[in-house]
Amino acid sequence: MSRLYVYKGFAESAEFNDLCKKYGIQRGNVPLSEPMDQNEGVTRFVVRCYRLCLNRDADKDGLNYWCSNILSHTKTAKETAWGFIFSSEFLGKNVSDADYIRILYRTFLDRESDPIGLQTWLDELASGQSREHVFNGFADSSEFRKICNSYGIQ
Repeated sequence: MSRLYVYKGFAESAEFNDLCKKYGIQRGNVPLSEPMDQNEGVTRFVVRCYRLCLNRDADKDGLNYWCSNILSHTKTAKETAWGFIFSSEFLGKNVSDADYIRILYRTFLDRESDPIGLQTWLDELASGQSREHVFNGFADSSEFRKICNSYGIQ
């Protein structure tokens, strides 16, 4: 969330409202126009994608871009995650198959991989399945739906 979002929380609080009344002044409102400030759950989901997929904090423009897409229903949570996993930034990392799967576990299942699960997915890739196929296996899971629901998105 932006500093303006945090400021709004203070400036429009009951405590500040009471203080304004005490001094006979009108409190006013703080308009928020950036997509990252429109829905805290969506913003937290996108920040999570930055941290888990790209191993970095979100930049303001990117955060607004992805939040806007989710809020306008232009992209689903799965499509947003796809945008991170198959971004040129992520692909440029040239992660191994094992590291790729570990990242998917953290991103879509919110946990570390277990040895059997990791090997099963490695075998899928070794048999000729694509990384996109493995991505879909994680992104279509009930665990990922639960994560999305916890952020109030689909």
